[in-house]
Amino acid sequence: IIYKEKGDLDKAEEMINKSLEINTLLEKNAGISNNLTTLGSILQTRGELDDAIDLYNKSIEISKKTNSMVGMASNYANIGIVLQVKEKYDDAEKMHNRALVIYEKIGRLEGVANQYGNLGNNFLGKGDLDKALAMYSESLRINNHIGSLKGIAYNYGNLGIVLRTKGDLNGAELMHRKALEVSEKIGGLKGVAIHCGNIGSILLLKGDIEGAEIMCERALRIDEKMGHIEGVANQYETLGDIYNSKGELDNSEELYHSAIVLNKKLNRSKKIAILFGKIGDIKKKKREIISASEFYRKSYEIASANDFISIIELLEKKMKDLK
Repeated sequence: IIYKEKGDLDKAEEMINKSLEINTLLEKNAGISNNLTTLGSILQTRGELDDAIDLYNKSIEISKKTNSMVGMASNYANIGIVLQVKEKYDDAEKMHNRALVIYEKIGRLEGVANQYGNLGNNFLGKGDLDKALAMYSESLRINNHIGSLKGIAYNYGNLGIVLRTKGDLNGAELMHRKALEVSEKIGGLKGVAIHCGNIGSILLLKGDIEGAEIMCERALRIDEKMGHIEGVANQYETLGDIYNSKGELDNSEELYHSAIVLNKKLNRSKKIAILFGKIGDIKKKKREIISASEFYRKSYEIASANDFISIIELLEKKMKDLK
Protein backbone atom coordinates (compact mmCIF):
# COMPACT_ATOMS: atom_id res chain seq x y z
CA ILE A 1 0.00 0.00 0.00
CA ILE A 2 2.91 2.35 0.81
CA TYR A 3 4.48 1.64 -2.59
CA LYS A 4 1.11 2.26 -4.25
CA GLU A 5 0.80 5.65 -2.55
CA LYS A 6 4.27 6.54 -3.82
CA GLY A 7 3.26 5.56 -7.35
CA ASP A 8 5.54 2.50 -7.53
CA LEU A 9 2.82 0.18 -8.77
CA ASP A 10 5.16 -2.60 -9.91
CA LYS A 11 6.72 -2.88 -6.45
CA ALA A 12 3.29 -2.68 -4.84
CA GLU A 13 2.03 -5.51 -7.03
CA GLU A 14 5.11 -7.59 -6.22
CA MET A 15 4.54 -7.23 -2.47
CA ILE A 16 0.83 -8.04 -2.66
CA ASN A 17 1.46 -11.10 -4.83
CA LYS A 18 3.91 -12.42 -2.23
CA SER A 19 1.30 -11.86 0.46
CA LEU A 20 -1.34 -13.57 -1.71
CA GLU A 21 0.94 -16.57 -2.21
CA ILE A 22 1.42 -16.97 1.55
CA ASN A 23 -2.27 -16.51 2.34
CA THR A 24 -3.18 -19.06 -0.33
CA LEU A 25 -0.76 -21.62 1.17
CA LEU A 26 -2.21 -20.99 4.63
CA GLU A 27 -5.77 -21.04 3.20
CA LYS A 28 -6.55 -17.72 4.87
CA ASN A 29 -9.62 -16.57 2.97
CA ALA A 30 -9.79 -13.18 4.65
CA GLY A 31 -6.20 -12.44 3.66
CA ILE A 32 -6.77 -13.68 0.11
CA SER A 33 -9.83 -11.47 -0.22
CA ASN A 34 -7.91 -8.41 1.02
CA ASN A 35 -5.04 -9.17 -1.34
CA LEU A 36 -7.37 -9.44 -4.33
CA THR A 37 -8.96 -6.12 -3.39
CA THR A 38 -5.57 -4.42 -3.16
CA LEU A 39 -4.47 -5.91 -6.49
CA GLY A 40 -7.71 -4.62 -7.98
CA SER A 41 -6.94 -1.13 -6.72
CA ILE A 42 -3.46 -1.31 -8.30
CA LEU A 43 -4.92 -2.33 -11.66
CA GLN A 44 -7.55 0.39 -11.28
CA THR A 45 -4.80 2.97 -10.76
CA ARG A 46 -3.06 1.67 -13.89
CA GLY A 47 -6.25 2.13 -15.85
CA GLU A 48 -6.80 -1.62 -16.33
CA LEU A 49 -10.41 -1.17 -15.31
CA ASP A 50 -12.03 -4.40 -16.51
CA ASP A 51 -9.32 -6.51 -14.86
CA ALA A 52 -9.78 -4.50 -11.67
CA ILE A 53 -13.51 -5.28 -11.68
CA ASP A 54 -12.73 -9.00 -12.13
CA LEU A 55 -10.51 -8.98 -9.03
CA TYR A 56 -13.09 -7.07 -6.98
CA ASN A 57 -15.71 -9.64 -8.00
CA LYS A 58 -13.42 -12.52 -6.98
CA SER A 59 -12.94 -10.86 -3.61
CA ILE A 60 -16.71 -10.53 -3.25
CA GLU A 61 -17.18 -14.25 -3.89
CA ILE A 62 -14.73 -15.10 -1.11
CA SER A 63 -16.44 -12.58 1.19
CA LYS A 64 -19.77 -14.31 0.52
CA LYS A 65 -18.27 -17.66 1.56
CA THR A 66 -16.84 -16.21 4.76
CA ASN A 67 -19.92 -14.05 5.38
CA SER A 68 -17.80 -10.90 5.44
CA MET A 69 -20.40 -8.19 4.96
CA VAL A 70 -17.80 -5.44 5.06
CA GLY A 71 -15.75 -7.23 2.40
CA MET A 72 -18.78 -7.47 0.11
CA ALA A 73 -19.81 -3.86 0.67
CA SER A 74 -16.35 -2.39 0.16
CA ASN A 75 -15.90 -4.20 -3.13
CA TYR A 76 -19.35 -3.31 -4.42
CA ALA A 77 -18.27 0.27 -3.75
CA ASN A 78 -14.95 -0.30 -5.53
CA ILE A 79 -16.75 -1.63 -8.60
CA GLY A 80 -19.05 1.39 -8.48
CA ILE A 81 -16.07 3.73 -8.51
CA VAL A 82 -14.55 1.95 -11.51
CA LEU A 83 -17.85 2.12 -13.38
CA GLN A 84 -17.95 5.87 -12.68
CA VAL A 85 -14.56 6.24 -14.35
CA LYS A 86 -15.99 4.34 -17.32
CA GLU A 87 -18.92 6.81 -17.24
CA LYS A 88 -21.39 3.94 -16.71
CA TYR A 89 -23.23 5.93 -14.08
CA ASP A 90 -26.44 3.90 -13.86
CA ASP A 91 -24.51 0.66 -13.27
CA ALA A 92 -22.27 2.45 -10.78
CA GLU A 93 -25.31 3.69 -8.86
CA LYS A 94 -26.58 0.11 -8.50
CA MET A 95 -23.25 -1.01 -7.04
CA HIS A 96 -23.09 1.89 -4.60
CA ASN A 97 -26.64 1.22 -3.46
CA ARG A 98 -25.79 -2.45 -2.85
CA ALA A 99 -22.92 -1.34 -0.65
CA LEU A 100 -25.12 1.21 1.11
CA VAL A 101 -27.79 -1.38 1.96
CA ILE A 102 -25.17 -3.66 3.52
CA TYR A 103 -23.56 -0.91 5.59
CA GLU A 104 -26.98 0.22 6.83
CA LYS A 105 -27.91 -3.38 7.69
CA ILE A 106 -24.81 -3.91 9.83
CA GLY A 107 -24.94 -0.41 11.33
CA ARG A 108 -21.55 0.68 10.05
CA LEU A 109 -22.11 4.43 9.92
CA GLU A 110 -18.69 5.27 8.49
CA GLY A 111 -19.47 3.01 5.52
CA VAL A 112 -22.93 4.56 5.16
CA ALA A 113 -21.38 8.03 5.08
CA ASN A 114 -18.79 6.95 2.51
CA GLN A 115 -21.49 5.50 0.28
CA TYR A 116 -23.52 8.70 0.33
CA GLY A 117 -20.29 10.39 -0.72
CA ASN A 118 -19.76 7.88 -3.52
CA LEU A 119 -23.35 8.36 -4.71
CA GLY A 120 -22.69 12.10 -4.66
CA ASN A 121 -19.65 11.58 -6.87
CA ASN A 122 -21.73 9.49 -9.23
CA PHE A 123 -24.52 12.08 -9.50
CA LEU A 124 -21.89 14.78 -10.00
CA GLY A 125 -20.46 12.79 -12.89
CA LYS A 126 -23.94 12.49 -14.41
CA GLY A 127 -24.42 16.22 -14.04
CA ASP A 128 -27.29 15.86 -11.54
CA LEU A 129 -25.96 18.56 -9.21
CA ASP A 130 -28.96 18.79 -6.89
CA LYS A 131 -28.84 15.06 -6.10
CA ALA A 132 -25.07 15.26 -5.67
CA LEU A 133 -25.54 18.13 -3.22
CA ALA A 134 -28.11 16.12 -1.28
CA MET A 135 -25.85 13.05 -1.08
CA TYR A 136 -22.81 15.03 0.07
CA SER A 137 -24.92 16.88 2.64
CA GLU A 138 -26.19 13.59 4.09
CA SER A 139 -22.64 12.21 4.18
CA LEU A 140 -21.50 15.37 5.97
CA ARG A 141 -24.34 15.05 8.49
CA ILE A 142 -23.36 11.46 9.36
CA ASN A 143 -19.65 12.29 9.55
CA ASN A 144 -20.45 15.14 11.94
CA HIS A 145 -22.53 12.71 14.02
CA ILE A 146 -19.73 10.15 14.33
CA GLY A 147 -17.01 12.79 14.65
CA SER A 148 -15.04 11.76 11.55
CA LEU A 149 -12.94 14.83 10.81
CA LYS A 150 -11.49 13.17 7.70
CA GLY A 151 -15.01 12.55 6.40
CA ILE A 152 -16.06 16.10 7.25
CA ALA A 153 -13.13 17.54 5.28
CA TYR A 154 -13.86 15.21 2.37
CA ASN A 155 -17.48 16.34 2.14
CA TYR A 156 -16.72 20.02 2.50
CA GLY A 157 -14.41 19.55 -0.47
CA ASN A 158 -17.08 17.73 -2.47
CA LEU A 159 -19.67 20.38 -1.68
CA GLY A 160 -17.15 22.92 -2.95
CA ILE A 161 -16.86 21.04 -6.23
CA VAL A 162 -20.65 21.01 -6.69
CA LEU A 163 -20.97 24.71 -5.89
CA ARG A 164 -18.13 25.47 -8.30
CA THR A 165 -19.92 23.51 -11.02
CA LYS A 166 -23.11 25.46 -10.26
CA GLY A 167 -21.13 28.70 -10.71
CA ASP A 168 -21.20 29.70 -7.03
CA LEU A 169 -17.48 30.45 -6.74
CA ASN A 170 -17.73 32.23 -3.38
CA GLY A 171 -19.64 29.33 -1.87
CA ALA A 172 -17.20 26.87 -3.40
CA GLU A 173 -14.20 28.73 -2.00
CA LEU A 174 -15.80 28.80 1.45
CA MET A 175 -16.35 25.02 1.39
CA HIS A 176 -12.78 24.30 0.24
CA ARG A 177 -11.36 26.60 2.91
CA LYS A 178 -13.42 24.76 5.55
CA ALA A 179 -12.05 21.48 4.18
CA LEU A 180 -8.52 22.88 4.33
CA GLU A 181 -8.99 24.04 7.93
CA VAL A 182 -10.13 20.59 9.05
CA SER A 183 -7.33 18.83 7.14
CA GLU A 184 -4.74 21.12 8.72
CA LYS A 185 -6.26 20.38 12.14
CA ILE A 186 -5.84 16.61 11.74
CA GLY A 187 -2.47 16.86 10.02
CA GLY A 188 -3.66 15.25 6.81
CA LEU A 189 -1.04 16.50 4.37
CA LYS A 190 -2.61 14.79 1.37
CA GLY A 191 -5.91 16.51 2.14
CA VAL A 192 -4.16 19.85 2.66
CA ALA A 193 -2.58 19.53 -0.79
CA ILE A 194 -5.88 18.60 -2.44
CA HIS A 195 -7.79 21.47 -0.86
CA CYS A 196 -5.02 23.99 -1.59
CA GLY A 197 -5.17 22.89 -5.22
CA ASN A 198 -8.95 23.23 -5.29
CA ILE A 199 -8.78 26.70 -3.76
CA GLY A 200 -6.17 27.60 -6.37
CA SER A 201 -8.53 26.49 -9.14
CA ILE A 202 -11.36 28.58 -7.68
CA LEU A 203 -9.16 31.66 -7.34
CA LEU A 204 -8.10 31.23 -10.97
CA LEU A 205 -11.74 31.26 -12.04
CA LYS A 206 -12.31 34.38 -9.91
CA GLY A 207 -9.41 36.12 -11.66
CA ASP A 208 -7.07 36.10 -8.66
CA ILE A 209 -4.08 34.76 -10.58
CA GLU A 210 -1.52 35.55 -7.89
CA GLY A 211 -3.59 33.89 -5.16
CA ALA A 212 -4.20 30.86 -7.36
CA GLU A 213 -0.50 30.43 -8.03
CA ILE A 214 0.38 30.70 -4.33
CA MET A 215 -2.12 27.99 -3.37
CA CYS A 216 -1.11 25.63 -6.17
CA GLU A 217 2.59 26.06 -5.44
CA ARG A 218 1.89 25.17 -1.80
CA ALA A 219 0.00 22.07 -2.90
CA LEU A 220 2.81 21.11 -5.27
CA ARG A 221 5.46 21.40 -2.56
CA ILE A 222 3.45 19.10 -0.27
CA ASP A 223 2.79 16.54 -3.01
CA GLU A 224 6.44 16.51 -4.05
CA LYS A 225 7.57 16.07 -0.44
CA MET A 226 5.14 13.17 0.01
CA GLY A 227 6.09 11.58 -3.31
CA HIS A 228 2.42 11.74 -4.28
CA ILE A 229 2.69 11.46 -8.06
CA GLU A 230 -1.04 11.88 -8.72
CA GLY A 231 -1.08 15.11 -6.74
CA VAL A 232 2.03 16.44 -8.49
CA ALA A 233 0.41 15.71 -11.85
CA ASN A 234 -2.75 17.53 -10.82
CA GLN A 235 -0.81 20.60 -9.68
CA TYR A 236 1.23 20.68 -12.89
CA GLU A 237 -2.07 20.77 -14.77
CA THR A 238 -3.55 23.57 -12.66
CA LEU A 239 -0.34 25.59 -12.82
CA GLY A 240 -0.46 25.05 -16.58
CA ASP A 241 -3.95 26.54 -16.55
CA ILE A 242 -2.63 29.50 -14.56
CA TYR A 243 0.22 30.18 -16.99
CA ASN A 244 -2.24 29.76 -19.85
CA SER A 245 -4.46 32.47 -18.37
CA LYS A 246 -1.40 34.71 -17.98
CA GLY A 247 -0.60 34.28 -21.68
CA GLU A 248 2.62 32.36 -20.93
CA LEU A 249 1.73 29.67 -23.44
CA ASP A 250 5.14 27.99 -23.68
CA ASN A 251 5.33 27.55 -19.89
CA SER A 252 1.77 26.30 -19.84
CA GLU A 253 2.43 23.75 -22.55
CA GLU A 254 5.57 22.54 -20.78
CA LEU A 255 3.61 21.93 -17.57
CA TYR A 256 0.87 20.07 -19.44
CA HIS A 257 3.50 17.81 -21.02
CA SER A 258 5.03 17.19 -17.58
CA ALA A 259 1.59 16.27 -16.24
CA ILE A 260 1.09 13.85 -19.13
CA VAL A 261 4.37 12.08 -18.33
CA LEU A 262 3.27 11.49 -14.73
CA ASN A 263 -0.27 10.50 -15.68
CA LYS A 264 1.11 7.94 -18.13
CA LYS A 265 2.96 6.32 -15.21
CA LEU A 266 -0.39 5.99 -13.47
CA ASN A 267 -2.31 5.07 -16.63
CA ARG A 268 -4.80 7.88 -16.02
CA SER A 269 -6.30 7.78 -19.49
CA LYS A 270 -8.98 10.37 -18.82
CA LYS A 271 -6.48 12.94 -17.55
CA ILE A 272 -4.15 12.27 -20.49
CA ALA A 273 -7.01 12.83 -22.93
CA ILE A 274 -7.93 16.10 -21.21
CA LEU A 275 -4.32 17.31 -21.24
CA PHE A 276 -3.81 16.54 -24.92
CA GLY A 277 -6.94 18.58 -25.54
CA LYS A 278 -5.53 21.48 -23.51
CA ILE A 279 -2.29 21.39 -25.50
CA GLY A 280 -4.42 21.46 -28.63
CA ASP A 281 -6.08 24.61 -27.29
CA ILE A 282 -2.67 26.23 -26.80
CA LYS A 283 -1.59 25.30 -30.30
CA LYS A 284 -4.80 26.86 -31.58
CA LYS A 285 -4.02 30.08 -29.67
CA LYS A 286 -0.58 30.08 -31.28
CA ARG A 287 -2.28 29.63 -34.66
CA GLU A 288 -0.48 26.32 -35.13
CA ILE A 289 -3.58 24.74 -36.62
CA ILE A 290 -2.02 21.52 -37.92
CA SER A 291 -0.39 20.86 -34.54
CA ALA A 292 -3.64 21.71 -32.74
CA SER A 293 -5.48 19.21 -34.89
CA GLU A 294 -2.90 16.54 -34.09
CA PHE A 295 -3.25 16.99 -30.34
CA TYR A 296 -7.04 17.01 -30.58
CA ARG A 297 -6.77 13.78 -32.55
CA LYS A 298 -4.60 12.19 -29.84
CA SER A 299 -7.10 13.22 -27.22
CA TYR A 300 -10.00 11.94 -29.30
CA GLU A 301 -8.36 8.54 -29.83
CA ILE A 302 -7.86 8.01 -26.09
CA ALA A 303 -11.38 9.20 -25.29
CA SER A 304 -12.90 6.95 -27.97
CA ALA A 305 -10.93 3.90 -26.80
CA ASN A 306 -12.28 4.40 -23.28
CA ASP A 307 -15.80 5.63 -24.12
CA PHE A 308 -15.29 8.99 -22.40
CA ILE A 309 -18.45 10.43 -23.92
CA SER A 310 -18.22 13.93 -22.47
CA ILE A 311 -14.66 14.38 -23.76
CA ILE A 312 -15.56 12.95 -27.17
CA GLU A 313 -18.43 15.42 -27.58
CA LEU A 314 -16.22 18.37 -26.59
CA LEU A 315 -13.44 17.34 -28.98
CA GLU A 316 -15.82 16.85 -31.89
CA LYS A 317 -16.87 20.47 -31.46
CA LYS A 318 -13.27 21.70 -31.17
CA MET A 319 -12.15 19.80 -34.25
CA LYS A 320 -15.12 21.10 -36.19
CA ASP A 321 -14.27 24.68 -35.17
CA LEU A 322 -10.73 24.26 -36.52
CA LYS A 323 -12.02 23.75 -40.05
